[in-house]
Amino acid sequence: MAPQYSHLQPPLWILSLFSCLGHSLKLQPIISTTSTTLNAGAVHTTSLDLQTSESFLWGGATGDRAALATFTLYTSDETESIVNLERLQDSTKSIQCSNNTVTLQFDDTSAYAQLHSQWSWTNQAARNTLILVAGAGQCGWNEDRQPFSISSIDYNNATATAVLSGSRVEWSDIASNYHLHVGALPPTDLARRDYTGDYALDFNHQLGFGNWSFPIDPKFSVGLTCKTCYTAGDFAFDFDIKTKLGIPVDATLTIVPQDVSVVLDPTISLSGNIGDSLSFKDKFLRIPIDGITIASIVDLGPEIAFTGALNIGPLKGTASVTTGVNVSVENSAEMYIDLLSPSNFKASGWTPQVAGLTPTVSASIGAGISLSLLADVEFDLTVLGKGLSAGIGLQPLVGATLSAIDSPSGACAKDPKHNEFGVQLAPSAGVWLLASVSDVATVTITSETISLPTDCIGIGSPATTSSPVVATSSSVVVTSIASTSSLSSSWSPSLNPSRTASRTPSRTPSSTTSMTLVPKKL
Repeated sequence: MAPQYSHLQPPLWILSLFSCLGHSLKLQPIISTTSTTLNAGAVHTTSLDLQTSESFLWGGATGDRAALATFTLYTSDETESIVNLERLQDSTKSIQCSNNTVTLQFDDTSAYAQLHSQWSWTNQAARNTLILVAGAGQCGWNEDRQPFSISSIDYNNATATAVLSGSRVEWSDIASNYHLHVGALPPTDLARRDYTGDYALDFNHQLGFGNWSFPIDPKFSVGLTCKTCYTAGDFAFDFDIKTKLGIPVDATLTIVPQDVSVVLDPTISLSGNIGDSLSFKDKFLRIPIDGITIASIVDLGPEIAFTGALNIGPLKGTASVTTGVNVSVENSAEMYIDLLSPSNFKASGWTPQVAGLTPTVSASIGAGISLSLLADVEFDLTVLGKGLSAGIGLQPLVGATLSAIDSPSGACAKDPKHNEFGVQLAPSAGVWLLASVSDVATVTITSETISLPTDCIGIGSPATTSSPVVATSSSVVVTSIASTSSLSSSWSPSLNPSRTASRTPSRTPSSTTSMTLVPKKL
């Protein structure tokens, strides 16, 4: 439905014009309080003047969260001028549009006389072009703002009518110089009175799945279930781009987490006998999330891509292992991505909180195993037909050394049942936070790993003797997943060995910035 053109106060026009369509938030035109004319003759001077720039607003909301887009269009040179028909709504008697003409009839003769004087510039030179933008519904058939390129104007003084001749065009045909900002509402009391937060990308997803098999090697089997794995929270963002002569001169994306966390607590089933270490990775799930569209100007179609990676071996035995990690990020964190100059990347406050979950094992086994799950929020933006992409990824990881023990006097010294068989567990957990710009630069924002206390779990029948505990079965070296700053565009984890777990929990933050500084051409 086209908006009502009236002199509305900010909280009212936000309430009446913001709407959400399905799974994509389509921002609706907003007529600012300065865009409609008043009956005072002095206002006509501003409304009818040919402009070298004009700003247009769009807005939308989901629930109590709102977003605002500001698109400022600039002329290319002295042969172009801009007129926003929304400013003439109160001065015109009728507006009729076709693909080649726009006919304006005025009920205000003083406004018509001024238009005749001001707009005659269009007929003074063949190169002179008037960029005319009709508001949503002003032509009767246009649901959103519609631009026209006008090359000549005919006047009928008897009926106070102006016939503008030219062609209906797309925004991409006329917008060679512009400034676009998409993001939060301005921080004013009036604008925010009815909304408690900024529009954000939904990061709340349950990842329960069962019997996911890794096709690593026919000699052994690996299965995975994850009943309570999930991501939670939102990502607020601001996108800003400026172009001159059709070439972007500035393009930035700012991302802020809001109660973001990831829980990874898989049960891994193992069976086999191998002496080497093998790896497997797969992008197994893509979830489209609510995007934003603005007429034919902007299309933001984000999605979350989940990539799983497993590193296993050596392995001897059959068992299932349950382990896990809980990762959260403070709301004070902020990431600034320069989409044209990745070296200007900035991030603050992203040190994550990492907590390991107590592991369990079902049978005596010797193994080295590690698992990561990369939750990658990918921003794919199309602005006037030109593509940009960036994103942020949270990669929680879990690992463990499992050493099988066999002792007739009891495998674990602190096991009150003195079970003959047992498993020595040395778990570890951590997270890597990554950022990317198009396909040419990936940055490790920060990383955090912790080594959890070791434990010995007794399994099987009680021991029959009281001799000292002696390990007689296999023991393998822990293998955990480490990320790298030179990942592929899909951010699939790199699988490398790291330090063994110790008995004392430790936190080892690291931060690197390594990227190829060759921005993708737009």
